[in-house]
Amino acid sequence: MADNFDPLYGPQPSLNSDGLRKFSDVMLERCKNEIVEVYIGDQYETIEYEGFSQPQNATIFGRVIDILDRFIVLNCFYVDQATKEVKHDHVVFINSFQIRAMTIIDGKGSLDDIFLSTKDVSTIKKYLHLGKK
Repeated sequence: MADNFDPLYGPQPSLNSDGLRKFSDVMLERCKNEIVEVYIGDQYETIEYEGFSQPQNATIFGRVIDILDRFIVLNCFYVDQATKEVKHDHVVFINSFQIRAMTIIDGKGSLDDIFLSTKDVSTIKKYLHLGKK
């Protein structure tokens, strides 16, 4: 059997791919015109401490312009390195299969808030044990 996998296009069709595709399309369509935060698995730096290091996740902020097949089109926010001003005029196409986590910016927290360290686990367990879920 020939290997026709195109890594820029996404997974090969399977019995469940249509259902997964419909789910992702519906969810992404709901985000049109919303400002989102997207995590694709990259870190922008690693902070080195004495005895350990802590990677800092890199996220992308932008307004969802469109969904084109398997790509999400964002008008991204960025900090101009010359002026240090926030700008929002950079269009980026992201393969939707690359997205590991995404949230709508709605004032209820960010992706940085949900990436917990192991020292936060006991706090979450206490919260759940008290029935505050």
